[in-house]
Amino acid sequence: MSESIRIAAAGDVHASEALREHLSRAFAGIVEEVDLVLLAGDLTTHGLPDQASVLADACAGVPVPVVAVLGNHDHHSGHANEVAEVLRASGIVVLDRGHVVLELGELEV
Repeated sequence: MSESIRIAAAGDVHASEALREHLSRAFAGIVEEVDLVLLAGDLTTHGLPDQASVLADACAGVPVPVVAVLGNHDHHSGHANEVAEVLRASGIVVLDRGHVVLELGELEV
């Protein structure tokens, strides 16, 4: 029997302070259910580092890898590099024209 990987994927998170509690509950609710989290763009509402901090805080308790790419909203304010750094500082893998190989159990993703 082959091993399986449970993936939670979301796009258009649009994190902001107004969504802090909602995002915290959403990420807390998946920690026992998944092996990997993929976040596909528009992670922030307007591309501000403090909005990225909301998402970073929500992901802080997630014990599985979180991999993300930025979207157009994450570039709106001209702070995309800072947004990415805030996310990386919290352990989120932010891909920018790159890739990552993760070992999940006996499988590579």
